This record gives sequence, structure tokens and C-alpha cells, in this order.
Amino acid sequence: MTIYVGITELRDFVSSNRNNLTILDDKQWSAIIKQHLLPCIETEIKAKSNKKTNTLKNDVALPTKQILLTLIEFSLSDDPEVDNADNARPYLIQAKTIKEIVQFILSNLNYDGESTNDDSDRRYTFGSASCDILKGMLRIRKYSSKITSDLFDELLQTFGDLLIACSSSQTDAAHYASCLPLLVQEYSREFSKDQIEKILALFEAYFKSKNNNYEKVQLHIIETLNTFCEKQALNKSVVLRKLANIICSSLLDIYLQTNSEHLKVR
Repeated sequence: MTIYVGITELRDFVSSNRNNLTILDDKQWSAIIKQHLLPCIETEIKAKSNKKTNTLKNDVALPTKQILLTLIEFSLSDDPEVDNADNARPYLIQAKTIKEIVQFILSNLNYDGESTNDDSDRRYTFGSASCDILKGMLRIRKYSSKITSDLFDELLQTFGDLLIACSSSQTDAAHYASCLPLLVQEYSREFSKDQIEKILALFEAYFKSKNNNYEKVQLHIIETLNTFCEKQALNKSVVLRKLANIICSSLLDIYLQTNSEHLKVR
């Protein structure tokens, strides 16, 4: 069987075989992804990141998202009660390929080329599609369990930098922040002391940053904090009281900035 490795052709092949994707085994699918799909996308991103065109967004990002999510979600059964069971459905992507995809996502989110920081250029970093692919993986335990401690740290650092250090638009920031609750929830390993400190530091840094005034991002960050506290049983921690004070202070500052006219003495 001849499989075309162009993104559009591959998307059409996957779409036409949605119910029979085991026509290729996991080794063949993994080989296509690692040898053809990811390198092709990386080349497209670097070649077109500085051009004022929608080619990358429409002809590369969306088909790639469709291809990978279809392959990733194929393992989900029709019965939610048996989802994530070891033998519920065949998995079309090998475990070792998971690292390749995650590293690909990280490189896409970080890649800036020679572009400026305005939204018209930054949209070509593939952020939205990459985040959707990552969330699709995290929802399936056999895939999320392959997120090593090093990859978790790298993902946390990347999203922290994007939310705190960069001046992302509200739409971009919301995409990045939406990955954090699932990342913390589905991380299958026990958090190390160093990881706990980094996670708490991220929350603190975000609410102290100048980028803390996006409502959707705030909700994702607070959802992540709730999830983290439930997993770590930190409900009585002094650290939480400190974070609560920071959050309240941050929200008060936002209120003062946005409602200053109402606070003037008449």
C-alpha cells in the first residue's frame, strides 16, 4: 500500500479510514509521524513564520491537528467506563513517539525565528494546534503516563515563560493556560519537592506579573491550583495562605486599575 506523506494527502487518508486505522500498525504510524509529518511541519514553520500569509495556519496547522488527534483518540472506546484500560483499543502511536510529539510541541511553542512579538507573527508558532494536540494526549492515560519528570518540568517552564515573561495576547495566553490543569491532573508520577516548589512559584509569579489581567487565564490558573492542592493535600498549608493573599492582592490591583474612576473622592 502506498501512503503519501504530504500533510493534505495524509489527512485525507486518515479521514477516509477513521474506522479502520489499524490498516497500519503502531510501528508504521509512528514511523510516518517521526520521519515525515513532524519534520515537514518544522520546516514549514521555520520557512513561513515571517511571511504575512495564512498558508501555514490553514494548510499545515489544522491538518496536522486533525491527523494527530484522530490517531491519538483512536484508542478511546465507545464506553467511557473502559477508556484508558490497557487493552481497551489498540494504540496507534508507540510510547517512544510520545516524546517526539511533546518535544515537537515544545519547539513549536518556543520558536520565534526572526519575527516580532506582535500577534500577526506569533500566530505562526502553531500555539493553538499544538496545545490541542497536547491536551488530546493528556486525556489518554497510556499516553500521559509517558510524560517523564523531565518533560513535565520542561512543559511547566515553557508555559510559565509564555504566560509570565511574554506579552501574549489574551487568546494565545488562554490556549497556553488551558493545558496546565490537565498537565497537573494527569501527571502520573509523584511530585518531587523541587517540582512542588516550581509549581507554587509559577502561581505566585503569574499573579505578581503584569500579564495577570486576562480573565480566562486566571480561571485556568486557579483551576490548576485547585487540582494541584487536591493531589497534594495542601489544604492546610501555610503556602496556600500566602498564595491566597497574593491572588487577592492581585485581583484588588486589577480592580483598582480598571475601576479607578469609581474610586475617586467626589
